[in-house]
Order: sequence, then C-alpha cells, then structure tokens
Amino acid sequence: MTRRLALAAVLFVPLVQGCVADAAATTADPAAPLPVTVADVDTYRGIAPVRVAGVLTAKEEIPLSFTIGGVLASMTAESGDRVRAGQVLAALSGDEIESAVRKAREARTKAERDLSRAKALYADSAATKAQLDDATTGLEVASADLRAAEFNRRYATITAPADGIVLRRAGEPGQLVRPGEPVVVLRTLRRGLIVRAGVADRDVVSLHVGDAAEVRLDAYPGRTWRGSVRVVGAAPEPMTGAYPVEISLADTDASLASGLVAQVAIAPRPRRGAADQYAVPADAIVEADGDSAAVFVLAPDGTARRRVVRLAGLNDAQVLIGAGLRTGEKVVVAGGAFLTDGARVRVVGAGAEP
Repeated sequence: MTRRLALAAVLFVPLVQGCVADAAATTADPAAPLPVTVADVDTYRGIAPVRVAGVLTAKEEIPLSFTIGGVLASMTAESGDRVRAGQVLAALSGDEIESAVRKAREARTKAERDLSRAKALYADSAATKAQLDDATTGLEVASADLRAAEFNRRYATITAPADGIVLRRAGEPGQLVRPGEPVVVLRTLRRGLIVRAGVADRDVVSLHVGDAAEVRLDAYPGRTWRGSVRVVGAAPEPMTGAYPVEISLADTDASLASGLVAQVAIAPRPRRGAADQYAVPADAIVEADGDSAAVFVLAPDGTARRRVVRLAGLNDAQVLIGAGLRTGEKVVVAGGAFLTDGARVRVVGAGAEP
C-alpha cells in the first residue's frame, strides 16, 4: 500500500502537467503528426528502493522500576532531563526497608547462636545429628533472608545505568508503587538511534541486514541521515500484517527527539539472477492503476503505440518498470496526454533526430 501511494503521488503531477501542455494540440489539424518529446528506456540493474515511513527512537529505552513495592519518597527526574550514569532518579521510603534488614540481621544472629549451641550439645552427645543439621539449615536460611533484604534495600533507589535523557516520569512522591512498575523511562545512546518501520511482505523478501538506507525526518526538511538495516523481522505484526524492520543511524545525534516521523529509502542488495528492470521518467506514465501503467512507445513507422507495463517502484525522479519495455526503446514524455494508440507523431525537443 505504501509503494502504491508513493507511485500515485509521483505520477499524478506529470499527468496533470501533460494535460495542460497538450490542450492546445487538440485544436490542431487531426491529420498532422502531433509534436512529442521522447526519452530512452534505460536498464536498471539494481532493485527498486524500498520506501517506508517509520518512527525515530533510541535502540535502548529502559523502563526503570523497583524490585519491591513501597511508598515513593523522592522523585528527582523530570521528563526531558539529561542525566549522568549513577545519578539518583527516585527512591522509596526507607523505614520499612530498614526494618526488614534489621529483622533479617537479628534472625541470622539468633541462628548463629542456635548452631553454636547445637554443636556443643552434639559434641556432648546431648543433641542428635538431626538437630545439628536443623540448626545448620536454619543459619543458611537466615543468611539468605538477610541477603534478600539487603538486595531490596540496595534497589530501593533507582540510579541511571548510563548517560541519557528521561523520556517519561510515571510517579510522584507519596505514591504507592508496586514491584516492577516503571516509574522512569530512560533513553540512552549506548546502542544508537534507530527508525522502526513496518514493511509489506513483497518488500521484506528483498531486504537484508546491512542494506544501506537514507533517512529523512519530517521535522528537519532538507536534511538526510545515512543508515543501514539492523533488524529484519521474521514474522509480521499481528495487528498490521507488516514485518518489523529497524534501521540504525550511522551518526548518533543526541538532539534528535524520540518519536519523530521518518521517511526511509532502503537500497536492497541485488540478488543473483534477478531480472533486469527498466527506468523511464515519471512523465512517461499516462495511466496508472495499482502495479499496472500505460505508456506510449515510439514505433519505427513514426507512430506512438500504447503499451501496458508493470510498475516495479520508484528511484528518485524515475519510475522502474518490471516488464513491458526493452532497452533502446523510446517512450513519450511530453505531448502524450491526448495521444491515441497508433497516432502519428513528430519528435521535437529532447530526443529529436539532429
């Protein structure tokens, strides 16, 4: 669908221009040859660029959360803040957590005393081996509980894992948060910027990891970023049916905001044994319907013959033809709006015989 819309947008303008330019020709002598301009059909040995729209984002956007629930005591991160690695972003109230650590520490101290007593009694044959084993296990369990409590205390404070930008703040001081509930979303540039896009099935089969791409952002008209395909999805998205593709930008620009709309042109690598395609100016197309189009081809007898061709894509100002033309033929690019099949023509301007 994306390729069809792009083709329609490119082809509409020359069709309208051709109609205006040739309006005067309809009043001429119908028996006289109609003046036309022609262009050569060129061989295009590459593959038509795959053009998709996507959204710019960082490869690494991390939702940060606590391992335990509790009351949010402080929230120092604001959306849009630039933070440094190790900077404190949020913290839970420490009263309950410190109480849990003290309780676990006291339980381990008691378990150490119990084990020491059990060893002495076992040495005096006043305790059984099972009692000694129980005391040993009790100490191991108490030690594990203490490690868990200390771990929770350590992660009751959220720190930035790397330099980055706070994308979203999802909590306020005094709020009760659940374990694993994100309270901060941090964008880092450790893995660069990417464009996420969805590609149709007929286009995804020609893409490979490493294919070169050009990225243009709607918010920065006139600028182009180089990139390459990083990920090609193996299965379509359930909701859209499009295959997910990631394009990484060669230059990481921290000033680019996440969520910008991107237009991407991917240049697939030619496949061995792929059939040749043909390139003609967009003005040569007089009709288009889906993947089919009509052009007028200059015949040796000085007439213009209408021919149906199969569209294969766009390459800048050219339309790529998958079938219906041959190298060396000439197509009408101006003056063809009112031609009929077999009409006599006279070549003028570019393409005319000297």
